[in-house]
Amino acid sequence: MPTMNTVLASVCFVLVGLVNSGWTLQWESADQGIPRNTYIHDVFGGPESFYFCRGMDATGHLRTGTMSKGQTACGLVGYESNIANYANSFEVLTISPGDKIGSKYHSRGDPIPQNAIPCMDFGTNQCFLGESVYNDGLCVEMPGKVYVDRERVLMNYKGQMKTCGSFFIMINDI
Repeated sequence: MPTMNTVLASVCFVLVGLVNSGWTLQWESADQGIPRNTYIHDVFGGPESFYFCRGMDATGHLRTGTMSKGQTACGLVGYESNIANYANSFEVLTISPGDKIGSKYHSRGDPIPQNAIPCMDFGTNQCFLGESVYNDGLCVEMPGKVYVDRERVLMNYKGQMKTCGSFFIMINDI
């Protein structure tokens, strides 16, 4: 089973490309606590704040997830299971001072924005950070990850995987 360091080294070239192209978003270890420059995602009109996080799932694959501010484990979701896996050793998305993360509504068939923030999940290159849209009570509004090929955002909602077809894609608002 690969270690987190092995998997992270294999995606290092992608992160270098993001930094070299003007992106100043990084994944940083939270093993010693949540870094001060961690990006905090506030859901529009909601009482909770979230972090985007990533860690190894139970099968040893790198997955992106979310966690509520104050939680101590990263909730990972994927189409393979209807329940969230939790990683106790994880990284969080950090942002440099002065930089901003925004969002762009995505309609079926729209092109992916060039500055969309990738998930880099195992098994797909069509995964981006995102947030569901309430949409007349059909969806829980919270952050997750967008699988473009399925036109869905996946979210960890109280330990269960939830999906929604109405979503924003998170963008590096340079």
